[in-house]
Amino acid sequence: MRYKLKKTGRKRTYERKSICFKCGVVFDRYPGKQRNKRTFCSKDCYRAQLSEDNKNKRVNQKGGLTTEEKEKIGNYRRGESNGRTYEKLWGRHKHRAIMENIIGRPLKKEEVVHHVDGNLRNNDPNNLMLFTSQAEHFKWHRENDMRYRGGGPFHG
Repeated sequence: MRYKLKKTGRKRTYERKSICFKCGVVFDRYPGKQRNKRTFCSKDCYRAQLSEDNKNKRVNQKGGLTTEEKEKIGNYRRGESNGRTYEKLWGRHKHRAIMENIIGRPLKKEEVVHHVDGNLRNNDPNNLMLFTSQAEHFKWHRENDMRYRGGGPFHG
């Protein structure tokens, strides 16, 4: 047995006109597209708006970098970090690789390489000093470095 569907009412009409959130152009949108405030006329406008939204936010969710942080990393890779970061050699700190070369064996995890002049990018072998532990390194600083002397919280 066949049933005939009864047509009731009038034919549906769709409001297809929309205004691009980015550039303000009026355009015909796909009828099934959900209506919302952020509708775009093209993928280019959508991408341009996304990059504008993410300018000062963390990009790619958790742990992402802001534009300023990416710029800072770029400067570091170009060697414009003013001696405040360690140079890398094949993903390792360059000063550790140089110290391994000096002593002729791989460094242990607990061993600390110290820059005598305080410039973290000066990896001259005469500027590097090896400590067997972080405690020994800190003790050296308390005895020799003015920043660690005086009434700070580390002094007993």
